Amino acid sequence: DDASNHDALSVSDGGAIDGSAAPFILTQDFEADVGAWNTYWNEEATLSRTTSPVHSGSGAMAVVSTERGGGGMFERVVAPPLQEGQVFLRAFFYIPAGQPVSHWIVLMEVKNSMTAEKISFDLYSANFGASIHGVGSLTLGTPIFDRWFCAELAIDIHPSQGAVRLFVDDELETERLNVGTVLGAGEDFYRVGMVKAAPQKDFRLYVDDFVVSR
Repeated sequence: DDASNHDALSVSDGGAIDGSAAPFILTQDFEADVGAWNTYWNEEATLSRTTSPVHSGSGAMAVVSTERGGGGMFERVVAPPLQEGQVFLRAFFYIPAGQPVSHWIVLMEVKNSMTAEKISFDLYSANFGASIHGVGSLTLGTPIFDRWFCAELAIDIHPSQGAVRLFVDDELETERLNVGTVLGAGEDFYRVGMVKAAPQKDFRLYVDDFVVSR
């Protein structure tokens, strides 16, 4: 579904929002603005709205960072933290070819806002990847460049019997069952963009139609 079609909470302003009554916790299609975002490590990354390339509509988010590592992400804290049920994250990505990945780049993740525990969709030097708290890093399929692709994380939240499924263009990349998926006090922090390890060459990617639902 196009994120702009969802009856969801506005994410144009900063701060936490209340997702207790919304099946779609947040959407961001970057039609008007990038919204609240943050930089990491060296604080030299930039996030901005662009009109080319876009997946749908007239806008997308461009993420550009320098060779020193770090990066930047659109991010939101949504109360209350989820300790049960399901949560789904989806975004469209466009990664130009010819940009070497020396180590890893986090593209999309869910975590608890007070801890480092996370579940993420990643880009490695020659593969897509995933990081699941308590499981570790997983090497997945071949990255997709020079076209838009869809990545989805589907998480069943449970202290020990949870599940994590990652899809790329509707193809199941990995499934982990019977794992602990309650992150800290619960999932409440959602972000998309780029956080990358140093050293890393200059890197650019684009994001559109980010949705978090449950």
